[in-house]
Amino acid sequence: ESTTTTTETTTTTESVTTTTETTTATESTTTTTETTTTTESTAATTETTTASTTETEPVTTTQTEPAQNDGFGDPTGDGKVDAKDASKVLAIYAIYSTGGIPEDMSDELFAAADVNEDGQLNAKDASDILSYYAYLSVGGTDSFKDFLLAKREKLS
Repeated sequence: ESTTTTTETTTTTESVTTTTETTTATESTTTTTETTTTTESTAATTETTTASTTETEPVTTTQTEPAQNDGFGDPTGDGKVDAKDASKVLAIYAIYSTGGIPEDMSDELFAAADVNEDGQLNAKDASDILSYYAYLSVGGTDSFKDFLLAKREKLS
């Protein structure tokens, strides 16, 4: 923690001189009055700045790979099921949604990406991939197919 204190003092001095002359025609008397006014003011400003520093430890996540990965849920083909695979499914879905066909589309890619096996690639597949990735991230060890089977059993 660091603290900075700044003090600023301003002093202003002002002098005003007023001269008044009065001449009367019958008597030749001249009266001169001189008045001097001095004003002095002092202003003080104090500014305090406090800064705090907090250090945090980095968080490390470890993905446990299932015992068997046959490419199911891994359309990127990098040997693991993760958020990149869900992104790949969404990218394919976007191309299909606009009337296109992905250049790298193959039967193997389609089979790897269509994890709910409904014959379509869409956000549902991406969601299942992300759910499985989260499951792995907290130490899950079931295969993707076993994970989906257990999920479906819970829903019915």
